[in-house]
Amino acid sequence: SWQLGGDAIADILHRAGINTRELTVADGSGLSRRNACTARQLTAMLAWAYRQPFGPLLHDSLATAGVDGSLRKRLKDSEGRVHAKTGTMKGIRALAGYVDSDAGPRFAFAVLFNGYPGSSSPYKTIQDRFCRVLADACEPRAGTH
Repeated sequence: SWQLGGDAIADILHRAGINTRELTVADGSGLSRRNACTARQLTAMLAWAYRQPFGPLLHDSLATAGVDGSLRKRLKDSEGRVHAKTGTMKGIRALAGYVDSDAGPRFAFAVLFNGYPGSSSPYKTIQDRFCRVLADACEPRAGTH
């Protein structure tokens, strides 16, 4: 049921030690416009999830920028370092996932925009720029390879 799905989400966030004060779970699917979380909550959840036994599977299930899924045409210059899930509705654009270093995931991130008028294009550009900054921070430093 929607209620049980929402309860399960709140339960796992509590177990992960994530503050749920600003969390609103209207359903367990993420499809309701009434669902809401902060970027901090989402990023903390991703960081916690990666440390769990299922973490690498979660990471590998996400679209790879410039390669496949909803990120196939985005961030082609990120050398496959960005693995993320997009979320879009009218006035909403979300991007959350991981940015990898040569040794594996280095950053969990979430960039969320809500309630904007007009085109989502400027917000998509900001998300991509944010990911490039993180990916650039993961590039090998000169003389370390």
